[in-house]
Amino acid sequence: MILRIIGLKLIQIVEKTTNMVSWIAYVAFAGMIIYIVLDICGRQFFNHPLPSNVELIYVALLAVGGFTMMWATVKKAHIKVDILFTRLPMRVQMIMDSIYYFIALVLWSIFTYFVIKQSLISFKIHETTVDLSLPVGIFMLILGIALVMFCVSLLVCIFEPWLTRGQPADEPTAEEQQV
Repeated sequence: MILRIIGLKLIQIVEKTTNMVSWIAYVAFAGMIIYIVLDICGRQFFNHPLPSNVELIYVALLAVGGFTMMWATVKKAHIKVDILFTRLPMRVQMIMDSIYYFIALVLWSIFTYFVIKQSLISFKIHETTVDLSLPVGIFMLILGIALVMFCVSLLVCIFEPWLTRGQPADEPTAEEQQV
């Protein structure tokens, strides 16, 4: 019983964190779009593009990538082929989902370890980008932190169907009703 309460609390924490982090990603994506538009305008009207436009977009995407995966996991927005899956009993579906999330957790945990390890190496050798000399390690560390949060969300997704089973369902949002 106490594990269920802890698990449900962890689910709430992950959902709130995802909502907060998604706003950071929205701002970063808006900044990237504005930068690209300014670069195009500078190139077309003034014949002078902004410096290192590709480099800045790459490091920004590096920093935001893990957060978007976390958001998609928590919102269950990943693509699933469910031609046969929906015809299986609910218990089998829950077991298959948990196995899928466990395999994903193992693989992404290994990847996260290597990303964090590489970011620490980048800090140690003072690795920078070519044009603007931005430190690469900080962006890789942000990606590593985002991937740790993504792995926590995968861990929550393993147990979520079992923890929320038997609870009354929430009212569907307007977005879910349209689908």
